[in-house]
Amino acid sequence: MTLLKCPKCGCDHVWRNSICSSCSFNTRTYLEQLIKETENMDDDTRRKYISDTILYKENSDQMISDILMNMDLTAKKLKKDKEKQLYNQPIIPCPACGKNISIESDVCVHCGYPLKKKLIENGILNPLPSTPCPRPSTPTNQVRCPKCGSTSIATEKRGFDLMWGFLGSEWVTYNVCQKCGRRWKIGR
Repeated sequence: MTLLKCPKCGCDHVWRNSICSSCSFNTRTYLEQLIKETENMDDDTRRKYISDTILYKENSDQMISDILMNMDLTAKKLKKDKEKQLYNQPIIPCPACGKNISIESDVCVHCGYPLKKKLIENGILNPLPSTPCPRPSTPTNQVRCPKCGSTSIATEKRGFDLMWGFLGSEWVTYNVCQKCGRRWKIGR
């Protein structure tokens, strides 16, 4: 939001700075002051007022249209900044019904206005990034159930068998999940 020419000395703003490089005139504060002073004026009165504030009169019609365009852009930016300041408060008026609501609410409890959605669409609030839920960190040597992922595991021995009797009953052991009941041989 910078002017093409300085309204004080007529210097071209090649680099689009808000401060004139030749006379140090601050065009940003000039535009903000014009917005405040001409907010209740009609277009013809506003043009006349702006032409009176311009010290450099050469090509004044083009300079006035440039100033008006930049005033509109600056006014929109100032309005958006003011809205952002308003929406940093914990309690705000609803844009639809005007009743006080919390900034944290998704919709207005009074009229149903989709507040959070509209604030995100207008760029006032940033949407929360969708991050996966972090898994609890467990040591890599901890045994997990292959079916449900539980770490509540017990071991049991094969025990007595009718066909084999006591042969090998002490050698083969199983892991048993205490949550889902799944059994599997150790090491598999």
